[in-house]
Amino acid sequence: MPKSPLADDVVTLQINRQLKEKAIEILNTQGLSLSDAVRMLCARIATEKHFPVELEVPNRDTLKALEELESGKGSRHCNVRDFFNKMEKSS
Repeated sequence: MPKSPLADDVVTLQINRQLKEKAIEILNTQGLSLSDAVRMLCARIATEKHFPVELEVPNRDTLKALEELESGKGSRHCNVRDFFNKMEKSS
């Protein structure tokens, strides 16, 4: 594998094989390698001085709502306007 002219160090990480393969598949459709993605992530962290994606653990209510949707319950909306229109009609 050709080394990037900007790379002067090697990073080794442990990751689930299926997760890695799925990520590589998606990145390849965007013309990126896994190494490109890791370099981009590290560059953003160094520049912005924080992780560039908000990491949150869903609370109980959110988990319950997700379970309802996955089981076919709940309602779906085409857009935000549709959601609010249906909310107004139900109140």
